[in-house]
Amino acid sequence: MKRLMTTPPPREGPPNGIPRTGIPAWIAWLPILIALMLQASPAGAVLIASGDGSGNTSPPADDPGFANVAIVNGLSGVYIGNGWILSAYHVGVGTVELDGSSYEVVPLSRTRLVGSDPNPPDLQLLRIVGDPGLPVTAIATTTPPIGSEVVLIGRGKGRGSPVTWSTHSGWNWDFPFTIRWGTNKVSDTGVVSLDTHGFTMDFDTLGSAPSTSHESQVAIGDSGGAVYWKSGGIWWLAGTLYLAYGYENQPSQTSLYGNMSGAADLSVYRDEILSIVAVPACDNGLDDDLDGLIDSAADPGCSDASDPSERSSSLACDDGLDNDEDGLIDHPADPECLSPLTPSEAAALPLSSPLSILLAATLLLGIGLLHAPDPT
Repeated sequence: MKRLMTTPPPREGPPNGIPRTGIPAWIAWLPILIALMLQASPAGAVLIASGDGSGNTSPPADDPGFANVAIVNGLSGVYIGNGWILSAYHVGVGTVELDGSSYEVVPLSRTRLVGSDPNPPDLQLLRIVGDPGLPVTAIATTTPPIGSEVVLIGRGKGRGSPVTWSTHSGWNWDFPFTIRWGTNKVSDTGVVSLDTHGFTMDFDTLGSAPSTSHESQVAIGDSGGAVYWKSGGIWWLAGTLYLAYGYENQPSQTSLYGNMSGAADLSVYRDEILSIVAVPACDNGLDDDLDGLIDSAADPGCSDASDPSERSSSLACDDGLDNDEDGLIDHPADPECLSPLTPSEAAALPLSSPLSILLAATLLLGIGLLHAPDPT
């Protein structure tokens, strides 16, 4: 069965999913589709064929890294360690949500991977402000072999009502929005699409010989999501979701059996990713703690260039804590911190305040008593 990609017509609203593509004609629409995708409403989770489609919103028993999957600009990304988020480049930049908490993106930290081809791949790295306390993600060193079972996690639209089109059955896309996991098997490797080396996964009819127990397919919002593969007892991040393949003229907002999900093959880009992520915060040219000071030469939170954090536990105005419990943290957010070197986040007691006068008077009285001459 030949799978063809539709060439999307111009639209007045956001696109109906991760672009269904694979033919060169699509590239002419790429800037328009990316711009429209960034305007799309936040979307939910990978579409699964199992159960009623609403399950798998908590980690599976053998968890590959569910908590590390982030919401990035309303779409998806994966926390890989040292403050860095890996996502698809077309996802763009926006608020990052991880495990229920929101994080700002370090200004100028967005880095598009270069790759080794004439044009860069659809992959990017973003650095967040703060430590989410999540484990480092192991990036795959090799491509998952064809037939390997993988776990997909993303925030694309979920499963709606059943649909049949041109003898192909499947599902409409629908709400709610939530991160969800599903399973699939690698169907092809060595695929290059949109200048990105990747692999694909067929959306097989649930219960058929090739299908998995929670057979899944990507939908809008899954771009930047994770493909985890277990090998040698280790869960590896093997792919970044970025593409959906559909039938020619397939109705929008649908996933049909026989469609495919596409993921960037991270083993191809592993060395470049690690070379960026491994640079210490005090030597990366970024204002990682948003205090207006950069790296070891200027930021007092850096002990030296190898320091992994621009914050210091010995500096009350640069330790990342709300020491005076006023809801404001460090310089420049806390107005009592005139610089990262200010010794306390608490306001100095005004000399003219009644309390300061009372304290001064008490102190003077004590001094007077200590130095008063012995009564005669």
